[in-house]
Amino acid sequence: MKIHVEWDFGDTEFSNLTYDQALESSALPTTVNIPTDVAHEDEDGITDWVSEEYGYTIYDWWEL
Repeated sequence: MKIHVEWDFGDTEFSNLTYDQALESSALPTTVNIPTDVAHEDEDGITDWVSEEYGYTIYDWWEL
């Protein structure tokens, strides 16, 4: 499963930047491959996995 991620930079060192600048500065991906065992979880499980994997919270995501 592949998802598109919109990261939440609100409470980070990038909060004073535009979203695009924060994305570039953080080097976070906008597309994430979800492992098969995680892809079978509910939306909250997927969100939690991505946040834990990358160390940032997510504003939103959707499946590609």
